[in-house]
Amino acid sequence: MRKIVVYGAALLALVSCGKSDKFSVTGKVESAKGDTLFLEQVGMNEVKVLDSVILSSDGVFKFKQKAPEFSPEFYRLRLKDQLINLSVDSIEEIDIKANAGKFATSYLVQGSENCAQIQKMNIGAIQTKLKIDSLLKLNQAKLISIEKFDSTVQNILKKYKAEASRYIFGNPKSGAAYFALFQKIHGYLIFDPYKKEDLRAFAAVATSYDVYHPNNPRSKHLKEFTLQAMKATRAPKPIQIKEEQVSVKGNFEVTLPDKKGSTQKLSSQIGKVVLLSFTAYQTKFSPEVNLELRSIYTSCKAKRFEIYQVSLDPDENYWKVSAANLPWICVRDADGQYSQYARTYNVSELPTFFILNKQGEVVKRVDNLKTLKAEVEKML
Repeated sequence: MRKIVVYGAALLALVSCGKSDKFSVTGKVESAKGDTLFLEQVGMNEVKVLDSVILSSDGVFKFKQKAPEFSPEFYRLRLKDQLINLSVDSIEEIDIKANAGKFATSYLVQGSENCAQIQKMNIGAIQTKLKIDSLLKLNQAKLISIEKFDSTVQNILKKYKAEASRYIFGNPKSGAAYFALFQKIHGYLIFDPYKKEDLRAFAAVATSYDVYHPNNPRSKHLKEFTLQAMKATRAPKPIQIKEEQVSVKGNFEVTLPDKKGSTQKLSSQIGKVVLLSFTAYQTKFSPEVNLELRSIYTSCKAKRFEIYQVSLDPDENYWKVSAANLPWICVRDADGQYSQYARTYNVSELPTFFILNKQGEVVKRVDNLKTLKAEVEKML
């Protein structure tokens, strides 16, 4: 395998002697006179504007940038709020023909098979999002139940994932494969690393990137991300956290940010009976748990009762979207399975619940969701 990498590097060096070490994105955007077109680099943590042009009446544009240090790298063209996503390996010459009205969907791309595949996935993702949005409106209008909403959404996502999987397993070392893994709808990863059937896709791409793109920072991140998910799915419950022999008796403070960024202290709820919940939203059990918690919260809130729910989700956006409409206190520990609070409370599996009395003391640990409501009511 090492010989392949060295040969590839040598070949690139030879090619570079005869050609520019830059890639180009050229093309034409119709009906966009006076609009500004941006070329942006999409990093793992930020999006950076590289260049821009005010389009004239002919809509012709040309961007030229230094070839990425690590491949593949991701870029995008932005026209107002519409995006065309691009994957660049080296010194490609990518040509785009588009119309301003349907800039993000009905464009023609030449010079990059990866970019053509990304276009197809983008169109599929947009169509999938529209279907989910329609279902969400029906659910909010109480025309379909939450159970019907969840099951239909899963079927819609399953159909889209089957299509995207062709690009992942067909060429797992490609930019298109990586792009497919991290597509999101409403902040949700379409491919869920905590589902075994989706984890296969993450493992395939992580392995290929580790071999073919060993120096790319994305490879290291993807490998660590996938290994963490593997540990979770191999455990008896979705997430396992190393046990430490720490007593849960007494009042242990928890101080974490909520979904709006405000700090929430567990001790601020002294005077109420509190259900302290450790969970992860990106797990199979989460919908069932939160439906039961909603039932408990609705029937007990008027009796000086509160839920303080600690999420150990690795994906902050996923947590924020999932927790957006929950009425109780939702906080997240960014340390995830290495959470000091989880260790303090001797949490060895998720979900785990503790009941605190009005003095803030832990009086009961509950591992059975079916008995949770009865145990809470005993304290009220």
